[in-house]
Amino acid sequence: MSEQIKILKEGRKRAMIIGTLGDDKIFRKKVKYSKDYLEKYKCYGINKEAIEELKNKGCAQIELLDTENNLIWKVNFNLFIANGWNWTYGKKEEKTFLEKKWWDIFNTNKSRVQKGQKDPLVKTEAITPQLELL
Repeated sequence: MSEQIKILKEGRKRAMIIGTLGDDKIFRKKVKYSKDYLEKYKCYGINKEAIEELKNKGCAQIELLDTENNLIWKVNFNLFIANGWNWTYGKKEEKTFLEKKWWDIFNTNKSRVQKGQKDPLVKTEAITPQLELL
């Protein structure tokens, strides 16, 4: 059964659900390219607080579903941690960002759009093109 991952944003009284962690240890999150993608740095970010929770729960992979372009961005969790960088922009919360070059990107019909770069220093398992929409 999937578990909701929540964060408490500053100024809010209740925690906000940002994605789900399935029994398969894959974290799934919906994103909007126009709102969530940093074009200048070519990267997506996830709240640092959520990353710490995912690390504690044994997350193996991250999948972002870009609802505007119908793309699925996948990356091994260890690769995300090893190559991501933290940044707080504006008055928003701190996030961990990972550049596009590290992600495997698929169309929602499971065909690969981009094969992500691999880090020889990070142990990763192959990413399978399984599709489970949120």
